[in-house]
Amino acid sequence: MVHFSALAVGSILIGTTSVRAADPTELKICLLVPTYRASGGAYDSGGHNRLGGALSAIKEINDKTDGIWDDLLPSTTITYEWYNSARDSATGMFTAIECATSAFSGTGAVRVCAVLYL
Repeated sequence: MVHFSALAVGSILIGTTSVRAADPTELKICLLVPTYRASGGAYDSGGHNRLGGALSAIKEINDKTDGIWDDLLPSTTITYEWYNSARDSATGMFTAIECATSAFSGTGAVRVCAVLYL
């Protein structure tokens, strides 16, 4: 089952709906971020900033030797794919469904995360 979660810059909500006996060794997530707008294709600096924050959080969680968040998901590596939501609800919904079923070479994501405005 795929869980849809919110990803806020600097924090990741993982496992908010269920408790697991052990952490998975790999957590595959899709990041839906508005990097270019659907109308006109304009660069979205806010979306790029949010993507940078999300990628920074993933990097820190995956680095188990730097003393930062080393005890968060200690035996898990987060892998990700990111997609442009284009600041368009239809594009975002279609892409979320596609991520859940077809991402990661057809295996689908464990989580589909949308970067939120804070």
